[in-house]
Amino acid sequence: MIRLWLLLLTLPSFLSAQYYNERVMDQNFENRSFHWNSYYLNTTAIGNFAKVSQGLIDDPYLNLSLNPAWRKADSLSPEFILSFRGAREQEYGDGGYAVPMREYYDDRTAIYPVPQYIQVQTTEPEPIFIAGARLPLFKNSVQLTAAYQYTYHESPYYTMPYYIYYGYYGYNAFDERVNDMAQYPETQRSAGSDELFTEAQAGLVYLNARLTKRLTVGFGANFIAHTKDGNYGNLYRYNDPGTNEYSYFQQSEEERADEYNHIDLQAGAMLALSPEWSAGARLGQLTAEIGQTINRLDTSFNSSEYTNYEYDHHRSAIDLQNWQRDGFNRYGNFQLIRKLPNGARFVWDISGGWQEADLKTSGSIADSAWYYSRNNYDTTGWHEGESVSSLRDSRQGSGKQKRDYRASRLNLQWPVSEHSKISVGLHLRWEKTSSRSTEPVQNLRLYHSEYDDDEYLYDLREIKTIYWDKSEKYRLFSIPVLLEHRFGEVWTLCLGVNRIVEYWDIEEENTAAFELRRETYGTDVNERKNFSEVYTMPAQRISENRTDVMAGIKVNITPALRVELIADPEVGSDFFMNQWWLNFHYAIGK
Repeated sequence: MIRLWLLLLTLPSFLSAQYYNERVMDQNFENRSFHWNSYYLNTTAIGNFAKVSQGLIDDPYLNLSLNPAWRKADSLSPEFILSFRGAREQEYGDGGYAVPMREYYDDRTAIYPVPQYIQVQTTEPEPIFIAGARLPLFKNSVQLTAAYQYTYHESPYYTMPYYIYYGYYGYNAFDERVNDMAQYPETQRSAGSDELFTEAQAGLVYLNARLTKRLTVGFGANFIAHTKDGNYGNLYRYNDPGTNEYSYFQQSEEERADEYNHIDLQAGAMLALSPEWSAGARLGQLTAEIGQTINRLDTSFNSSEYTNYEYDHHRSAIDLQNWQRDGFNRYGNFQLIRKLPNGARFVWDISGGWQEADLKTSGSIADSAWYYSRNNYDTTGWHEGESVSSLRDSRQGSGKQKRDYRASRLNLQWPVSEHSKISVGLHLRWEKTSSRSTEPVQNLRLYHSEYDDDEYLYDLREIKTIYWDKSEKYRLFSIPVLLEHRFGEVWTLCLGVNRIVEYWDIEEENTAAFELRRETYGTDVNERKNFSEVYTMPAQRISENRTDVMAGIKVNITPALRVELIADPEVGSDFFMNQWWLNFHYAIGK
């Protein structure tokens, strides 16, 4: 009895580590690498080289991604490409952003977030295939380029580290452990699903035409249609066949859906200023819609009956959360190209833009638990205890996210000999992202218990608005070097090294403006109105330094057919291929 009262008296002091009531839902939005970014076909870069390949590598698909008016040559034979890519063996980031669901249920410490959660994005699976084509139209006066990729992937289910609420078997809404339920083994009789499915399609089309000998114009469009959904479920049953009766049932289900769609339209022009100099410019707008939902159900029942002890415990929890982001990304870039007498070429590309998105969230949490027990351990008669706990949280939020970015790429493509070419770049990028969200919240937490003639009541009612303000500054500095050497007419070897340094400067603050907070301890009532509390996260300054290596082989099987194998090797205690790409190029008429 003394232990019970000690628990009840200290209960309001911790008020559940599993309920993060001063967070806003936007803190757990799942960012993805392709959000708000144009889709383009990259056939000759891998790993972190994908961040620096535009302008560094003289590839028609990459040139068009900088400017849809870019024509590599006035004469074009029909060309086709088919690309296959192996799964990445090692993910980027610190690996702590997404938490596998098995760890979530087996280890309660697994939910604690990593400090770098803001800038880390989950790695997307590679497409099953990519197909592209470049075709001449109207006697080569117009050139058409198109590409399509399809992705389908199955993966284990995982959760995110910043959910407002986590329910656990054996814990009520106040994070109180029902110790009676810990002494029996959990025998799994039936298990549900544990899967996530990703299906995505992406495509692009470019049209460009030469209006005069010096002026070329082009138009481009690309799209991404991405869905990711799945569910996680567990069903446990346990029965004690002995004289003493014991039964246990637990069912937990979670399902999620994630949809992203964007359409991106752009236009560009290129002008030959002289035989050595040319310049180009591009403008575009990307419009995107993002929707993410999570639905959870967690219910359990436990009952036992022994000679001098029996209890019953029931718990049920429902958690519904929804995120919506709609907005645009307007961007532009300018190219200046200089051809040198020795065949070398400088490509300088300056780009920038701004993104705005409206943020909308809604959530509803309901968790209730009932516990009853009776015992006669002290032989003075039966002692009875009963407790009820509940949690209710309802919220709807809105806000806005803004991002400004600038980038500069300076690349030199230099044929050092008849058989060798070296490409060197200096790439810089600056980004500033701010997110502000306002989330009105109403929550109710109740705990009531009786043990023989003793009674305890704790009641907390809050009406408040949570304001979230997040600022992130991002910097990228990269020096890529790529060497190509041709052995005869058939073989070409490619080797690349990319030194990349990234910086993040992150600040975050939550402010809770309370219209009402009423706490009831037994017969004592404490009520406050119209006040606020500020929760400031320590400023984070993070940097990552990496050196990536890329290796590739190009084989000209025939004048019309070329095969490329590109790999991302990992060198350490073991040597293995982190990822590989295989490309088939075919040109009609060669």
